[in-house]
Amino acid sequence: VCSSDLGAAKAMAGAVHGRQGLFPDPTTSGADLHAHPLSAAPQLDGYASDWGGLTARSHSVAWSNPARAPAKLAMGRHGAHLYLLLDVQDSTPTHAQTGEPLSADHIVIRIIDRNQVRHHYLVDTSESGPIQAYALTRDKLGQPEAIQELRIHGAERRSGDGYLLEMRVPLSLLGPRLSITITDRTRTGEAARADTAQGHEQLGVLVLP
Repeated sequence: VCSSDLGAAKAMAGAVHGRQGLFPDPTTSGADLHAHPLSAAPQLDGYASDWGGLTARSHSVAWSNPARAPAKLAMGRHGAHLYLLLDVQDSTPTHAQTGEPLSADHIVIRIIDRNQVRHHYLVDTSESGPIQAYALTRDKLGQPEAIQELRIHGAERRSGDGYLLEMRVPLSLLGPRLSITITDRTRTGEAARADTAQGHEQLGVLVLP
């Protein structure tokens, strides 16, 4: 790993660990998230054509601005993986400023696993192509660090009015609770957020087929 990648990871970890609301109380509960059976594994290419009828069973994810059209989240299970398809309207992609990973469009996946341990993964959504997920944690000295999570795969496809994001997450990483927070940044630093959880700080129950 090159020094620039390590520096970016440390900046990412420090910025996220200093942000309230991203690390919720594990006893809280939010909106349930239902996954449905998939007859075949979708190809991770940013297209929804191989999701069959599951796109019609998507969860609506409301923005902090209620006048904005909600994002759509479809979830399916195939084999030992959970698949997610996220459809977001966002005509102004915003890339990260140097040393400020949260200044980009991004999502945060929050998980409480089978051992009641909390995990947080950050994915930059500012451009098309394969995604990179970073596990946000702390080292032995208690300092924040971001470690690339190679077990989470996916791809994003940007268009003029938004993006489609497909992800594959091993069931072994998951547990009873899950939420996804979508952040749409503007170039002036303002942010709009949509969250599957209620009140942004609560995690919903993950319901698997």
